[in-house]
Amino acid sequence: MNNKNKIIFLGTAGEEQVVARQQRKAGGIILLLEGFQFHLEPGPGSLELMKLAKLHPRETIALLATNNSLIRSNDVNAGISAMTLGGLDKHGVFLGSKSVIEGLENEQSRLLPFYKNCVEGLMSFNPRNKIGINTVNIMPVANKQRDETAVGLVFNISDNKIGYTGDTSYFEELSKNFSGVNVLIINCKHPKSITEKGCMNIDDAVKLIEQVEPRIAILTSFGSKLLEKDIFMLGRNLQIKNKVTTIVMAKDGLSINIDDYSDKVKQTTIKGFS
Repeated sequence: MNNKNKIIFLGTAGEEQVVARQQRKAGGIILLLEGFQFHLEPGPGSLELMKLAKLHPRETIALLATNNSLIRSNDVNAGISAMTLGGLDKHGVFLGSKSVIEGLENEQSRLLPFYKNCVEGLMSFNPRNKIGINTVNIMPVANKQRDETAVGLVFNISDNKIGYTGDTSYFEELSKNFSGVNVLIINCKHPKSITEKGCMNIDDAVKLIEQVEPRIAILTSFGSKLLEKDIFMLGRNLQIKNKVTTIVMAKDGLSINIDDYSDKVKQTTIKGFS
């Protein structure tokens, strides 16, 4: 099999103070799908982290930011500048929540007017409105958090379906948003003892995994309180309890070959925790 579909975690921080303390980075996620490079959630330091991962921003065809927090959208302008040579080569598309592109009532947009004109396409996410970019179809799904325009995303490619929760509280309909995904990326900020509106904790993540039953679930976007725990042991214990899904606690720089979890690969035994 040609292993061409990958997810690369440039950073796994879930809050600004984690970045400030340098516990984890926050450069976002690179998705290499069907031979195309997507940069999801270009947070602080994303370009330097791309360099460390030996990735080039000029190869990005789409930048995506699901909400207007700094940790998700701080580098949207820098990312467009790098992708388009400062606007000299109009190239690629930018997809973002309405808050990132247009701003909110009391907050300015993250995306500056100059950079809106540097890309070939610009679109706000609207839940359930499918977006096609080359051979990749992207479905925004509704979230529940402070930014009412925030979304999660489902990426459909020929042999696989990848879900990304974005930043959201757990709610009953959340699992339906990711029905049928093989790969599920879950933003999980807190240990089970902490609840916060607009964020999930470990118990929420476990509940979602049990309902969706993806082939692999990758937890990321960790807050400081969760990072105080033994992440490896926590992930190992989650894996032992779950008999269906491979569970991974992401780390900065982690690369996962998602072709291993595609519809073409027969699911037999659990691959184990990593």
